Amino acid sequence: MKLKNKNIKISKLGEEKTFVSGIKHWRIEWAELFEERFSVGDTVSFFDEDDHKYYFGVIDWIIVTDQGKVEVSIADTPLGRIDLESIEHAS
Repeated sequence: MKLKNKNIKISKLGEEKTFVSGIKHWRIEWAELFEERFSVGDTVSFFDEDDHKYYFGVIDWIIVTDQGKVEVSIADTPLGRIDLESIEHAS
């Protein structure tokens, strides 16, 4: 799997699945960006520039798409999939 961002390292790929849109993806347990590891269950924050609002929550899942993007879902938020590069650990 070739990732779009060369600064990201990922865990072993899980089972291949396909979204309704046709995009293939694989769940992973963790991803590292500039040596900062994000794992399922970590508490993170995301600033939504459209809403000018911070969201805080727990990573529900992390995926790698067939386009080489690493995306996360933050539980109990209306955000959908978010690029890994857009989140940070909540302090």
